[in-house]
Amino acid sequence: MNERKINSLRNLLRTLKSFLSEEELKRYKKSVSFVHVPIELLEQLNDHSRMLKECSWFSDLFRLADKTKIVDFHNYCDEKIKDVGDGLPDIPEILKEDYWQAIIAKAYTLTKYLEPIILEKISSLDIN
Repeated sequence: MNERKINSLRNLLRTLKSFLSEEELKRYKKSVSFVHVPIELLEQLNDHSRMLKECSWFSDLFRLADKTKIVDFHNYCDEKIKDVGDGLPDIPEILKEDYWQAIIAKAYTLTKYLEPIILEKISSLDIN
């Protein structure tokens, strides 16, 4: 079970960090051109939020304040893109959009907050 927890924590951190790097997003788009990268990222975020609600083994890794910040970020993303509808641009076009830049800024704040917490959790799980 620890391996599953560690992998899920790493995936969450990787998802958050993916929002932050324009170069990484462009590289990802180039390597899998058929994938709509922003939608993929938002779906990954959706999966993490769902796991917080439905999987106690994942949810129990976080304090309530941490879970709230993750879910709030997910809701923030949904709110920012709701008016775009099916017209959500892909990489690189979306990088020019103010709403995506706002999402990146929010992701940066959340990542800086969560990264030490997640790394500590991974370290403690890796020892056990």
